[in-house]
Amino acid sequence: MIVNVNDGGAGVAKGVIQAGDNATYRPIALSPNGGGIEVGGGTAIVSVLTGTTSWDPPNINSASAASTTVTVTGVQSNSPCFAGISSMVASYAIAMTAHYDGAANTVRFVLTNQSGSAMDLGSGTVRVTCFTY
Repeated sequence: MIVNVNDGGAGVAKGVIQAGDNATYRPIALSPNGGGIEVGGGTAIVSVLTGTTSWDPPNINSASAASTTVTVTGVQSNSPCFAGISSMVASYAIAMTAHYDGAANTVRFVLTNQSGSAMDLGSGTVRVTCFTY
């Protein structure tokens, strides 16, 4: 692996780290003053935000959903969010989604039962991670 580092120097907008073999580099650009981080030339991620809450979801009937909210300070309406719950078991046929709730600093976490029968996950910790651009 070859790693090249350019700290940006005076008058340069951002520093760049490149890692790869002799044929392919994957640039990671670091912008000063809150400009974020770019991976592979994509949109800069300005911040990574997280929030957790304890939750005991109710018994969820087949083809039904249950939800709760998680406080994630700084989340925006265009922030992609990812989430999980610690009581999840790999064999459950549950779809998990997380999205901005419309209220300031609030993400809605939704569990949808796709198993064909009712299930009860039990209490756990919901962790949400969101990005801002």
